[in-house]
Amino acid sequence: MSQPSVVLHQAQRTWGMPSASPFATKAEFFLRAAKVPHTVAGFNPMQAPRGKMPYINLKGNFVPDSEGIYKIVSREFGVDFESHLSAGQKALSQVVRRTLEDGTYFIVYWNRWGVDANWKKVKTDYFGSMPPGVRTVVPEILRKKVIKMCKGHGVARYSMDELTATMSADVNAVVDLMDDKGPYFFGEKLSKVDFTVYAFLLSLLKGQEPEPMKLVLNDKAKIERYVKGIEATYFADLAAAR
Repeated sequence: MSQPSVVLHQAQRTWGMPSASPFATKAEFFLRAAKVPHTVAGFNPMQAPRGKMPYINLKGNFVPDSEGIYKIVSREFGVDFESHLSAGQKALSQVVRRTLEDGTYFIVYWNRWGVDANWKKVKTDYFGSMPPGVRTVVPEILRKKVIKMCKGHGVARYSMDELTATMSADVNAVVDLMDDKGPYFFGEKLSKVDFTVYAFLLSLLKGQEPEPMKLVLNDKAKIERYVKGIEATYFADLAAAR
């Protein structure tokens, strides 16, 4: 029985990364690590089940959200990146993932979409491959929704100094929790949490906003070793193409 094909939909390759979206990078890292046959295609917000990227087409069905992709694809292909972890490690993995995906993400999101100088570059780099009419109208519609959501969330109500301090503290906490004895978060073996941690740390190192956040990082060398090690193992083709 042949394996089902997977099409991962995300924005165009941006800023030397698989995607400017940490969630899309997370999904692609997972698919590569799981050795799931897949292709990468463009993102159509009108087609996306939740109007956001990433999403996949799996056997004709659209599956939204990086976590939804992980669950469905793991079941379809029989992969498990947490079977080797203890209960405590699984719990820590969940806390780290939620810190980055529900905390750090919204600060990054606001910095890119809410800051005018950054938005001009994001609009071009995220949506430049769309047809002319679409890329003129759709990004601005999406931006209005993002700004409204960020105000409702609360992240848009803080100063950039406050957000920078919060994000610095969260990222440093995550890095402090990383094992020093191996290339992955928990040491020698890749696990689910690495898909999220890599995606966010990569974004911190390579995000190309005109006005990047000036984070205070306690161990940037550790971050760079981690990111470069994973890139060499799982994304060498993209690195070579740059």
